[in-house]
Amino acid sequence: MDISKAISRAISIIEDKKLTEVSVTDISSCLRASYYASIYGRPPTEKMLIGIDSHAYFARQLSRAISELYGIKCVEEYDVDYGPVKGRADLVCGDNIIIELKFTSIPNESNVFVKAYERQIKYYMAITGIKRGYLVMMSFDFSKYTAKEYVITDSEREQLLREIEERAAILLRAKQLQDPPPKEKDAWCGMCRWKNECFNAKLS
Repeated sequence: MDISKAISRAISIIEDKKLTEVSVTDISSCLRASYYASIYGRPPTEKMLIGIDSHAYFARQLSRAISELYGIKCVEEYDVDYGPVKGRADLVCGDNIIIELKFTSIPNESNVFVKAYERQIKYYMAITGIKRGYLVMMSFDFSKYTAKEYVITDSEREQLLREIEERAAILLRAKQLQDPPPKEKDAWCGMCRWKNECFNAKLS
């Protein structure tokens, strides 16, 4: 086996997917920030690495707790697929509950990324057809958390699916044309790692 040839092929597949697929996380966040992350890459920070480790560990323990307490089996990293939109919901419990976990230093409603977090859980609910979900924001040391329940109606689901399609199309077109999508100014701008690139770019 020529491992170099296989690695080159894998890289080629990844590059191709950049222009044909977007993630649920990408379209839940600011589309311009997601565009820059796709173009320039997203080097992990120390907090991101700690969060990934804590996330996987806590997901396993929460899945076990739900099974022990309620006899409900949870599937971790449940694959979600809607056309060009791909994703993995953190936990799908039984056939009627989705749980999304976020590890953060501000595990409450004052977190500037709450809007993106809420959009993400609702998008997972819309794509899967599961009408009940929970967003759990947890501190890195597990000492503080906020859990919020969401329920969507059939009409809300249809509206969310249209929104998913529209946002995915905008981001894919931007990546294919290599032209940043319009800014989505919000509280998160001050925390965005791409704010310099964004505010120095020509206004769309």
